[in-house]
Amino acid sequence: SLSLSLSLSLSLSVSSGQRDQALDWKTAPPVFILSFLVLGSQKDAHCKQVLQEFGVKYILNVTTKCPNYHEEDKEFEYKRIAVTDTGTQKLSQHFREAFEYCVSV
Repeated sequence: SLSLSLSLSLSLSVSSGQRDQALDWKTAPPVFILSFLVLGSQKDAHCKQVLQEFGVKYILNVTTKCPNYHEEDKEFEYKRIAVTDTGTQKLSQHFREAFEYCVSV
């Protein structure tokens, strides 16, 4: 079975008391959101071995800054939806495009 990876680049503003808890998401492995949908970080998107271990073939890159690391590799297909990582970014305007890509693969 094929998996779709959703790669998000996230930033957090945390106080020193929250810092240990906030670091967990940076080191956490990718997770299956659905049986065919993997949520990973920029670190995960960079590591070809991680993508292969999770069976990822299609990558939805929802960032403006994270490169499509393996774009030249025919093993992966990329779709970028350029979303700026801010607290005021309206994500809902991108849902249809993301959904259409997910169902097309």
